[in-house]
Amino acid sequence: MFDFGAITNDPITIVYWASLNNRICVRYRGRKNVTKTRSTGFQGDVEAARAQAPADMDLQQDLNRLEAFHCGHVIKKGEFVDHLVEDQYNALVVEVSQQTHHIANSGGDPDTIDWVTIFEKVLGTRRGHVRGIDPKPSSVVGTSA
Repeated sequence: MFDFGAITNDPITIVYWASLNNRICVRYRGRKNVTKTRSTGFQGDVEAARAQAPADMDLQQDLNRLEAFHCGHVIKKGEFVDHLVEDQYNALVVEVSQQTHHIANSGGDPDTIDWVTIFEKVLGTRRGHVRGIDPKPSSVVGTSA
């Protein structure tokens, strides 16, 4: 059994916690800086920023939003991380199928699916963030950093 009390009472515990906190902060600042540097040139153009994938994501650039959601929520065996996520994915598949069918029947291009609307309808929003997508475009415009 793990004795957490013995570790917290150790005189060098403060040094360990400070070191761990420092490493976490350094990693966070590094990632935050990379993101800021990458998105600076877009000047609030959210769609242009979304279209510009990071260099290490070249293989996933052609994935649509549904495939990206699937890849992001399965483990190496190809199983979903939990049943709730699997249910959400299945609901997304149904909604995409309905949207594609509706667009095709109305004579439109099935590749012009409104992903934000689909994800917002199925997964909902939280504090101006469409789950599975990014911040809502309306919440990004007009904000200052």
